[in-house]
Amino acid sequence: MCLCTFCGEKSQITCSRCEQAFCGTEHQRLHEFQDGSACYPFRIKESAEVGRFIVASKDILPGEVIFEEEVVVAGPNQETIPICLFCHEEVDCEFLCSSCGYPFCNDHCLTNCDHELECQILSVAHNKEKKNVFRPSVINRESYHVILPLRLLLSQQKKPYGYNMVNRLMDHNQERQKFPYWEESQVKVVDLIRNAHDQGNEIPEEKLHRIVGILEVNAYELYASATGAGFRGIFCVGSLLSHSCIANTTHMWSKSPPFVNKCIASVSIKQGTEICSKYVHPATGTWNRRQELKSGWFFECRCDRCADPTESGSSLSTIVCKTCQMEENDSQMSWALPKDPLSWFTNWICHTCGCEQNGLTVQEKMQSFLAKVMFEYVDVALALREKGETGLKLPDPFTLQSMAEESYHILSLENHLTPFEECIFYSLCMILKN
Repeated sequence: MCLCTFCGEKSQITCSRCEQAFCGTEHQRLHEFQDGSACYPFRIKESAEVGRFIVASKDILPGEVIFEEEVVVAGPNQETIPICLFCHEEVDCEFLCSSCGYPFCNDHCLTNCDHELECQILSVAHNKEKKNVFRPSVINRESYHVILPLRLLLSQQKKPYGYNMVNRLMDHNQERQKFPYWEESQVKVVDLIRNAHDQGNEIPEEKLHRIVGILEVNAYELYASATGAGFRGIFCVGSLLSHSCIANTTHMWSKSPPFVNKCIASVSIKQGTEICSKYVHPATGTWNRRQELKSGWFFECRCDRCADPTESGSSLSTIVCKTCQMEENDSQMSWALPKDPLSWFTNWICHTCGCEQNGLTVQEKMQSFLAKVMFEYVDVALALREKGETGLKLPDPFTLQSMAEESYHILSLENHLTPFEECIFYSLCMILKN
């Protein structure tokens, strides 16, 4: 018996082009372009170590679309300023649902939100808890935790094709129990839903904790602003992408419903190669990247970049040698690199004099420096915003930070481009400049 490529259920349809099997048209559409002209260039694989992942089914060129899909469910970050439950735009709290009290932009958003089922549960929950208070531009730390898990729970009836696939993702509940958010989600999600749902007693705690875990580990942050607004979403195919510190794809998110994820190849990808995304920002050093991956996704990255003291030539973890720096006759800067980047306690060693610096001391200084940079960034951002209020049109701090990061990536390529690529390079520089 053939099983569905995506969810593992009994298949009903077989693709005439690639002979993959599907349980229905919804999952068939996940594997082909919207016009049905061709199959997307990927196949799903599975391993005991990482679970399911995807590989290229043919050679893929840079800029080629690998897949495109709509979100299964989207919802606010756990802590955010008030945003609309439909379009997720910031709101002034002037328009509230008359039953549950959650804010929307207007009646149009409320009508199009398919809000009825979740509203019934939220109304009961917050009448009991009495924590449903929204103030414009003030971060709400209580009322939004439940929204995305509740929507994923309800998708079992509303979008079974999406739920059945997402439900196969890893939740890392065993590891997550050691972290503070486990207890917080017990109160703000698990207990709240079980107490408010008509059939709450029939919903096992384990199921709700699994839903929270699936979202914590696999959801994408679709938007985050400097003002504190933000929302996340989970996808059928996008959630299968493993992490790489040198990712071979990039994502383009639509910022309005139905929140489409378009995955595009950023480099050439050979047939059979794993298709990877990035879970953390690549413009951070190895120690910080690995720490974030360990605490958020529960694995220690050992990729080629992490294992390379120079970080594939980016030198993001390189520091100045203090010994060589103190020698007055030394006209050239000498650099110290981590001896073993995959060790949490490695020392830094100078390539010139061989002197070592204590790794923990180096990390403390790096973290202190990064904290100062962030404080200075906030000061600059606030100053720019004040200038903007006087009539000068300026981007918000989040946009400025994104532009700075993209500038860094683009400028780092300057000496490694072909003439054709240089044309694109200078075009991108002009876009950022303008």
